[in-house]
Amino acid sequence: MRSGQDSWCARNLVLAVVLPLVPLAAAAGADERAERFRAYDARRMEALRKIAEGTSLESATARLYLNKEVNQANRIVMETDFEKIYWANNTSLIPLYEMFNADSGSRAKLLSREATDKILAYFWQCFQPGGKAGGHIARHYHFLPDQPWQYWGNQNHGFVYQSLFYTAAKALKGVPKYADQFDPAKHVPLGAGVDDLKDHPELAKITMADYAERARQMWSNRLLWMAQQGLWAEDMIYRLSNVEGTYNLAYLDRAPVLRKRAEMINTPPVCLTGYSGPPQARGDDPRPALAAVRAADGGPKS
Repeated sequence: MRSGQDSWCARNLVLAVVLPLVPLAAAAGADERAERFRAYDARRMEALRKIAEGTSLESATARLYLNKEVNQANRIVMETDFEKIYWANNTSLIPLYEMFNADSGSRAKLLSREATDKILAYFWQCFQPGGKAGGHIARHYHFLPDQPWQYWGNQNHGFVYQSLFYTAAKALKGVPKYADQFDPAKHVPLGAGVDDLKDHPELAKITMADYAERARQMWSNRLLWMAQQGLWAEDMIYRLSNVEGTYNLAYLDRAPVLRKRAEMINTPPVCLTGYSGPPQARGDDPRPALAAVRAADGGPKS
């Protein structure tokens, strides 16, 4: 069995080959870009075929992406003990669910009803008091759109858990047996900017749909805030989770402004050069890319 760290790296590999590569698309002129993309796509498909030979959730996602051995992919999902997933690998459920769930899969509805329901039940379990996500307490708090710097811990933990609970809330809000049970006083711990609901009366009666919408607003505001204040607060090994989070938002979310901001964060000067401070503080000048984040969406500011 692979260690959690090995699985973490494999998760990011499947992310890179399943989701389109923004930096490549932005790095060259049209002709060169087309040729480079053809070469990249050949390597991507070969990597997917190799990943699909395994027995992990990443292998299930690769099989479904290739529309190959769909029954085996569903069998892997059903036989995987989600509570034993390395905590940072919980985000592997995001592309699996968003692209392939039986109700609204954006690529193809290839997950079985049973596999989809298993993922939904796990999402709901993560909301429970003391609920676990891969053997760890499923850390979550209220999403605060006006405080996008609230990471629920350090930055990579925030990118993992806040993207997981954003996806979970979007999924569960449409399932009455879960959404109707949601009680913010019971299912959302205090902390990370909310110490007492008496000080935040607007949160006392929110629904699961409200929780999901507040998460969307927070993520949209966070990407804009990061572009203005500096991006990565951690070194490259931890940034794997952060870049993965922006890829998931850029290619799997359905809010156009949020997608555009996440896409622009993934441009080369931003996600590849290690930029982590105000633009004027680095030798590599990321200001054109960061300005694009602010200007390209053309929509509301949250």
